[in-house]
Amino acid sequence: MTNFALDKSTVDFHVRVHVPCLGEELMFEYELTVSPPQNGFMEAGVGLNRELLSVTGGAFAEKTILLENTAGRIRLLDEREFTRPRHSDPEQSPGLYRETSASTDATMLQRLYDEESNPRASHFKRYLAGWSHYDLSTVSMRAPIYRPGSPVLAVDGKNLASVLFMLKSSRERDYRRLLEVIKTIEPCLDAINFQGSERNVFMFFEDSDGHSLPAVSASDGTLRFLAIAYVLLMQPTNSLAPLYMIEESVASSLRSGEVAAIRDMSAAERLELAFRLGDEDLESFRATHGLDRRSAIRLLERRRQATRQASACLERLIG
Repeated sequence: MTNFALDKSTVDFHVRVHVPCLGEELMFEYELTVSPPQNGFMEAGVGLNRELLSVTGGAFAEKTILLENTAGRIRLLDEREFTRPRHSDPEQSPGLYRETSASTDATMLQRLYDEESNPRASHFKRYLAGWSHYDLSTVSMRAPIYRPGSPVLAVDGKNLASVLFMLKSSRERDYRRLLEVIKTIEPCLDAINFQGSERNVFMFFEDSDGHSLPAVSASDGTLRFLAIAYVLLMQPTNSLAPLYMIEESVASSLRSGEVAAIRDMSAAERLELAFRLGDEDLESFRATHGLDRRSAIRLLERRRQATRQASACLERLIG
């Protein structure tokens, strides 16, 4: 975790979600409170303060605790025993809960393994494991790593060229759809081509005049947009899609009606809007990072050398 600050000693997570399970439509609610290390270095790990998983729906007419973990003191509901007709309130039947203890360096949900006694808690664990968190690295996204048979983008984006190459090779229509989305910010883009071997695949962006730009020379924003668009629109998974967050300074200027309109948009429309809003601050971003016109000219010259001839589109992008 980077670029964060805490104003209290704990961090709270709260998830509430409807998930079909064992032929039932269940609402799971998961609460987690952890304490970051006192030295501020997240690599040192966090300590678990409290963990609570409850469910409502199906055989659970009232909200029922499936798992409770308080600083390592754990209660687990025997779901199989609870769903037998004679039980209605687990709190009035103490024998329905198994008690144990564990260290606070991991959640009990992570340690859960008894599918027979805890089928619903285990189902929620598998659902949560499908969530994806991305911390895209502009260095990694330029890597030519080839992972055949793996269509899921890596956390840092290091196999971006690989997943796009497989998309183009096996799902041509979806590749063309993705290309149309990318054209909303790169209107001169005509194709994404690839060259490779058994271990590496190199990605190139090409305009309608045949001018080619290797991914290693592409802008950070283009690669990041391409990666997020792939995950949101093309990645073959049922996992939770990551959200591209609009900066608070931009979001605060939106009226409530506009916010409601954004929520009604498709993932592709939200993605395009987020990047377009970001483009409004492009000049201030350049100034903040010291990217004056002379630096832009040098960048353009390096791209000319990399592609032998820079297209008019690149000149407009760099400006």
